[in-house]
Amino acid sequence: MNTKLYQNIIKPLLFCLPPETAHKYAMEVLKYRYKFIDTPKPDTIVKGLPVANKVGIAAGFDKDGEYIDTLAKLGFGYIEVGTVTPLPQPGNKKPRLHRFADSESLVNSMGFNNSGVDVLIKNIRASRYTGTLGVNVGKNFNTPLHKAVDDYITCIERVYEYASYIVVNISSPNTKDLRELQNGKYFRPLIDDLKTLMLSLDEEHNRHVPLFIKISPDEELDVVQGIIEVLCEFDVEGIIIANTTISKDVKNSIGAKGIAGGVSGSPLKESSRKSLRLAKQLSGDKLCVISVGGIDSAEEAQYRLSLGADLIQLYTGLIYKGPQLLKDILANKESSGLTGVEKIASLELSV
Repeated sequence: MNTKLYQNIIKPLLFCLPPETAHKYAMEVLKYRYKFIDTPKPDTIVKGLPVANKVGIAAGFDKDGEYIDTLAKLGFGYIEVGTVTPLPQPGNKKPRLHRFADSESLVNSMGFNNSGVDVLIKNIRASRYTGTLGVNVGKNFNTPLHKAVDDYITCIERVYEYASYIVVNISSPNTKDLRELQNGKYFRPLIDDLKTLMLSLDEEHNRHVPLFIKISPDEELDVVQGIIEVLCEFDVEGIIIANTTISKDVKNSIGAKGIAGGVSGSPLKESSRKSLRLAKQLSGDKLCVISVGGIDSAEEAQYRLSLGADLIQLYTGLIYKGPQLLKDILANKESSGLTGVEKIASLELSV
C-alpha cells in the first residue's frame, strides 16, 4: 500500500471513526485487498521458532484470530493472536480506546474483550496459515487471582495443539489486580504449575510448544530480576517485553491525564528499550526475548535487534504508519538480519 495513499487519504478517513470501528473496518479492507497475495514462507529459525522474518504482529491486534491469513499476507514473519480467555467477555465499557495523534500513541482500557477460546480455535482451524502462530492467554475478569492459574490451564490445554508458542499475559493493566501475578507470592507457583502442565502436554502430543511470559514495563529492578530468575529456574523459553505502561509521567506527557488504561506507541519507546536491556543483562541467552512497544521505524526495529531482541512485534506503529512500516523494516533486512537462511542458535526447541 502506497505511503501517500495511506497517510493522505486512508488514515484521515479511518481517524474520523471511533478507534475500534476504524480497526474493524481497516482489517476488513485489508482482508479483501490482500486476498490473492502469497504468504511468505519460514526460512529462518530463531530460538527454535521457524519464522519468515523477525517481525511479528503483537497480541491485541487480532484477538479472536479472524484475520490470521490477512496478517500473514501483509508480510509478518509470525503472528500472535489473543489475548483469549476461557469464556467470552465484553471487556470494559466504551470508550476504552483513545488516540493521541500528536505523540502517535494510544491509551486503551479494553479489558481482554474477546469471544472466548472456543471461537478462537474455530478461527484458527479455518485459516490456511501454516507459519508460526503464538496464542496469548489470559484470565476472565471475574476469576479471582488465587484461581487465575485455572483459567490459564484451561486456555493452554485448549490451544496447545494449534499453537507454535503460548504466551501467558500477566501484565495487562486493564484487568483488576492482574499485575499482582508478576510478584513473588503468585508468580513462582504460577510458573511452576504452568511449566509442569506444558511438559505433560509435550509428552501427550509428542511436540514441544515453548512458553512465554509477557511482562509490564513499569516494574522495578528487583521485580524484573525475580521474574527472570524464576523463568530461568523452570526453563521457561521466552519473555515478551513489554505491555502498555500506566506511568503517570507518560500519560501527562501525551495529554492523557485521568484517562484509564495503558499507553502504547512512541512514548513507550524508552521504557521498552530499558526493559529489553535489563532482560538481556539478567538472562543472557537463556531466554528468547521478543521486544514490543514503540517500534515505529526501520531504524527502531534494527536498534531493538542490536540491543539483543531475538524477535520484534508491531502494534500501534502499524496503526499510525500503515502497512508501509512493515515494508520499510523488511526492506532494511540486509543490515538488520530480519530474514535470511542462516539458522540462529536454537534452544533445542522442536516446534
